[in-house]
Amino acid sequence: MQSWDRIQAFLALHRTGSYEAGGQVLQVDHTTLRRRIQSLERDAGTALFVRGAGGLVLAPGNEALLNAALRMEAAYSEFLAQSDLARHSGTIRVSTLDIIANLLAPDLAAFRRLHPGIQIELTTESHFVDLDRERVDLAFRMARPLRGRDGLRKVAVLGFGVYGARDYFARAGSGPHDLLSLYAHLGGLDHEFLLADERWHELAHLAGHVVARADGYTTLLRMCEEGMGLAMLPNMLGGTSAVLQRYDGMRTGLEVEVYAVIRHDVADQPKIRAFLAFICAAFAAKAALLAG
Repeated sequence: MQSWDRIQAFLALHRTGSYEAGGQVLQVDHTTLRRRIQSLERDAGTALFVRGAGGLVLAPGNEALLNAALRMEAAYSEFLAQSDLARHSGTIRVSTLDIIANLLAPDLAAFRRLHPGIQIELTTESHFVDLDRERVDLAFRMARPLRGRDGLRKVAVLGFGVYGARDYFARAGSGPHDLLSLYAHLGGLDHEFLLADERWHELAHLAGHVVARADGYTTLLRMCEEGMGLAMLPNMLGGTSAVLQRYDGMRTGLEVEVYAVIRHDVADQPKIRAFLAFICAAFAAKAALLAG
């Protein structure tokens, strides 16, 4: 079987008519191209080219060899195309919180337009999934894992504040306040996080007690908008609500880092690298919104 580089040399010389020009096409010197043609001619048992008026041309009787070489080239191109398609196809399973899923929805649509062969399976949980056991490829978490073999990348910083409905403030005055809390099974033994700790009201210098809990920020926002109490919310939610106002007794802001956790055995897959790079760019473009 002839090696592919000699078939490439054969086609390059046929198309250019000279060793110098053919070598430039293949990015080799003309002596290398000549050696490859001579080697091919020895195996074929015949001269493949003769000199014509405009340079080297295919020798008579070699049309079948040319057609075979062209078919090989087409098959090789198809092989590369299918290989590239396979590298950027398949399913990516992603787990995150509801607010991050909603935030990224337009970016997921844009990613799909660029990579139509990739399917996205997105789930929202209030707990930290086990990537290996649940076969999740990536998770976006507002927490930094303290141990494990999965990949880790900081992708954003989320600003938080204490918010309440305007009619709530009118009723409650200076307090004590009704407090709303995020209730989530966070499995904190192997993560570093702030929001799992319900002492946030101490940071805000609030007197009161927790009257309700929700397992997601979307529900927590709605309860807060209904006037049930004060809640620690991402600024991108609380600060854009038409019915909420920020608690002015909050002396310091709270910032929480968002991490991408990548399952160790898929981290080097092209589709995962492409997805992570795209989403990181999306987070960077939203930095001001996330900070609030």
